[in-house]
Amino acid sequence: MADDAILEMVKDSLHMSFDLDDSSARRLNNEIGQGIAYIQRYGDPSASCLPGTVTGQLLCEYVLRAESGAVETFYTDFRNDILSLKAESDARAYAEAVYDDQD
Repeated sequence: MADDAILEMVKDSLHMSFDLDDSSARRLNNEIGQGIAYIQRYGDPSASCLPGTVTGQLLCEYVLRAESGAVETFYTDFRNDILSLKAESDARAYAEAVYDDQD
């Protein structure tokens, strides 16, 4: 189940101002989980996807596409953002490894 703050962020992004029935809540939580997994796998393994973050906005875009049956367009539409996250994550991991070895 998605963190409450993340779930509310996604619902706000999708303009869902109503209470979700059980089936819709399961579907939305599943899409959120898939989106977070995608962003962490291809972008930044430490991505939190919390409200107010770049990864949070990407998650909202992922779920929007999942809800409309067009999740396959996510990478095409956000390729540069995903690659940028990956590069930043790799650079951060490299810097941590190099500076940890100097201690």
